[in-house]
Amino acid sequence: MHHHNGMHKMKDCVAMKGGKMWVMKGGEKSEMTQTMTMSDGTTVMADGTVKNKDGKTWMMKDGQMMDMNGKVMMKDKMKKAKSDGMK
Repeated sequence: MHHHNGMHKMKDCVAMKGGKMWVMKGGEKSEMTQTMTMSDGTTVMADGTVKNKDGKTWMMKDGQMMDMNGKVMMKDKMKKAKSDGMK
């Protein structure tokens, strides 16, 4: 078996799980303790508050993940991703 440059490895990301923000880095999971800035300028705070580069602020929901490029992913693809996030 040979590697396809880490396709099966979990991407580095942050995730909201059980009301806490977690950071996945190189397969290691740890609780988020400080604000992180993604490569697109989005900032994510340890309480799950996200601020887009255009200044919009929102909260990550349980089960939501964001990669280091600021792209939000749902762990569960069956959930409606966008319906109730807009206030």
